[in-house]
Amino acid sequence: MRKFILELSQNAKALLPDVIKIYLPSCLFLLLVWSIGKVYSIDSYELTADPAELAGLAPYAGLISNVGILLWCGAAAICLFSASLAKLDPICFRKWFAFLLASGCLTTVLLLDDMFQFHESYPALFFGLDADLPHNNRRLQNLLEAIFFVVYFASFIFYTFYFRKHIQRTEYLFLLMAFFLFSLSTVVDMGSETMKGHYIIEEGLKLLGIISWLTYFYRTCRSAVQQLARNLVVPVDKAHIN
Repeated sequence: MRKFILELSQNAKALLPDVIKIYLPSCLFLLLVWSIGKVYSIDSYELTADPAELAGLAPYAGLISNVGILLWCGAAAICLFSASLAKLDPICFRKWFAFLLASGCLTTVLLLDDMFQFHESYPALFFGLDADLPHNNRRLQNLLEAIFFVVYFASFIFYTFYFRKHIQRTEYLFLLMAFFLFSLSTVVDMGSETMKGHYIIEEGLKLLGIISWLTYFYRTCRSAVQQLARNLVVPVDKAHIN
């Protein structure tokens, strides 16, 4: 028992800086959420409860959307983790780090927008939190969302142009498929909601786009990590010489 306590103490002392880096920002985030609730008189239950529970909906409410969010999260995690690994080798760092880091950040932005629906709620910044304009005026809603999607489109163009040499070395068909499916989903979203199968087509196309996005970055990151592993492996003959 003494040995276990001693090892635990040493382990805790060694990990103390990492513990602070992990839990201090997390606690500050919780404090920030609590403070926002106090300032704007928002009940803490509303800020912490599951949306389906809060709205009194069935557990399967938003099933396709929630699956898409999980896939976004997987793609972002793969890119950011692979970018951190690329720093271990100078060759991989020059070839992959900036691309994977930018891809992870872009994916995180798309994840947060899909999760919190920024493209639909941002008009409140201009018209006030109590404004219900998008729900009362479909044409205005489409216009405001179009402005947001134009920014996304411009970001995609800049991203693909800036990293075109990186993308050319990858299986970019999946990335093109993702862009194409996202575009189709946006067109359907801005169309009439009375169209038969409007919601399943819109969300289905978006989900297929996310799957294509995840597939592309999974295969790209796997290639980067394999190259990293080859660069870091010490040949057997050299190991015996040393």
